[in-house]
Amino acid sequence: MVNPSKMIFRQYGRSRHLKVETAEELKYVVELDEALWVATSAPVDMLNCDGTFLRLLDKNNTGRILCSEVKDAISWLLSTLSSHTEITAHSETLRLNAVNTGTPQGQQIQDAAREIISKLNETDTEKVTLQQVRQVKTQVASMPVSEAGVVLPEAAKDAEIRQFIDDILKTIGGTAHPNGAEGIGSAQLASFLEQAASELHRCEQGNAPADEDKTAVMSLGEQKLRKYLEPRFANSLRSLIADGTRTAAMMNKIRLLEKLILYQCYMIEFVNNFVSFPRLYDTHSRAMFEMGSLVMDGRRFNLAVKVHDRARHIRIAGASNMYLMYVEITPSGESPKIEVAVPVTSGGKGNLCISKRGVFYDTAGREYDAEVVHIIENPISFSEALLSPFQRLGRLLTGKIESITAKAEQKLDTRASAAVSHLGSEPSASRAAPKQTSGIVNGGLAMGAAVALAALGSAAAYITKTLAETSLSAIVFSILAALLLVLIPITIVAFLKLRKRNISAILEGSGWAINAQMRLTYRQARFFTERPRYPKGAKGIRCFP
Repeated sequence: MVNPSKMIFRQYGRSRHLKVETAEELKYVVELDEALWVATSAPVDMLNCDGTFLRLLDKNNTGRILCSEVKDAISWLLSTLSSHTEITAHSETLRLNAVNTGTPQGQQIQDAAREIISKLNETDTEKVTLQQVRQVKTQVASMPVSEAGVVLPEAAKDAEIRQFIDDILKTIGGTAHPNGAEGIGSAQLASFLEQAASELHRCEQGNAPADEDKTAVMSLGEQKLRKYLEPRFANSLRSLIADGTRTAAMMNKIRLLEKLILYQCYMIEFVNNFVSFPRLYDTHSRAMFEMGSLVMDGRRFNLAVKVHDRARHIRIAGASNMYLMYVEITPSGESPKIEVAVPVTSGGKGNLCISKRGVFYDTAGREYDAEVVHIIENPISFSEALLSPFQRLGRLLTGKIESITAKAEQKLDTRASAAVSHLGSEPSASRAAPKQTSGIVNGGLAMGAAVALAALGSAAAYITKTLAETSLSAIVFSILAALLLVLIPITIVAFLKLRKRNISAILEGSGWAINAQMRLTYRQARFFTERPRYPKGAKGIRCFP
């Protein structure tokens, strides 16, 4: 049982994260209530880490890593190593004296390490590296007899047995070997012996098939089949197949050794991207779920999260209150396209829009073509959040005016068309009548215009008189009071909306189970969206066309 008083929680983005930097602090994770973890489950394919390490963590092979699997992995790691120094160092080198041989698996791991050191003729016999383990693992997997008991022809030292295996492959076919070739297993051997005996029995009964009716096995010839049915051929091949058990035992020990080194190397780093998320708030490092950086519109967007189901992600990520771009990345060759969600966290909208193109750099520095395919719009900066209500009001008024104008134009067109049709159908005598009333109409219009001008003049005179009787300071104060009355609530709403920007929703849309509300900090916002400065010392020259 660990001492809770030694646990340290750091606050990032208004959520608390357990500090895990040493093997001693790794013990706290096993005791910590899962409700205090930042994440409780995550999709395996969302993490940038050693693939074998992630598959080992996913013990149930569900494609997701759960709390219980992480706790089991940590407990196994701490119990299998008697010294935890290399865990803190994130080392890919295992010291043999650090292995706890008091456990059955610990003894197997040490035996495997010594076999690898001996096989590679290493001078340092007290440590083994991950690279050395994987080198030998590849060699063992490529052995002529696989761990599944699949035998390649070269596994046989006797030339006749090699030919026997070749003939079975030609007539019966084989099964896949880890090195990519085909070999013979127990099923293929049994099938060949059965067919060979059946064909020879037919021949003994005088029912030998004609050349065109011969089976693949019979094409080897009666004499060769009789030779292959001698016990020594089947016994030799069965002995080789049995060697697969020894290969499997060796591979199991090597895999255990590889597992221990991987856990020693990556466990603390993984915990800091699952139980706690300090890497996300550190501008000098990358979180495991970050895909890379997008360069577009003269800016660099440094946070990108993989998206499998855009529609689902949009539904969930809408709660993030962030301006979010969905970007389609096109890898080279025939690899399938990838989609990522990229938040815009500072500056302004600029020229960002759907179909905008740029380039994407993954965490390994590889370059890809990128295109914006969807956008969730939200205020990006304080100024945008402040102007957002006015912009919405402006769009509403513009839409109304355009709607009224369109209706008025439609009515005018209808009346004009009707008038033209009416005039065209009346006789010339009847069309002369309106000319007699034109003076009355013109007089009415003039009178209406005069009344309107008089009203406007009266209103202007009243406003001028009122302003003349009011002091300048009172006018300024009234204007400022009116502005403050409008701006204060808008400012508060804008501030609160930006303060509520939430990274958790972006991860949840990608399949993560997140406990904490990970708010976007000012420092993060400046880093996740940055406009690079020109090189120091560079000169600018103004050019005129």
